[in-house]
Amino acid sequence: MLGDYLDSKSVLMPSPDPEFDKDLYQQRIEQMENEMLPKLEKQRLEFLDKNWQPNADWWGSEPAK
Repeated sequence: MLGDYLDSKSVLMPSPDPEFDKDLYQQRIEQMENEMLPKLEKQRLEFLDKNWQPNADWWGSEPAK
């Protein structure tokens, strides 16, 4: 019944992306797990250090001269 209803309303249904590359996707996931997340975790731990102080240009907030 749902299929008939959707057909009667000309609903567009999702379809697989023909340009999707499963191998590239897996490489990206591995890169995030092995490179990006460890880097972010290290940065997080540095921010939580009781002696941590932001530098003079923290987040690029120093005004341009």
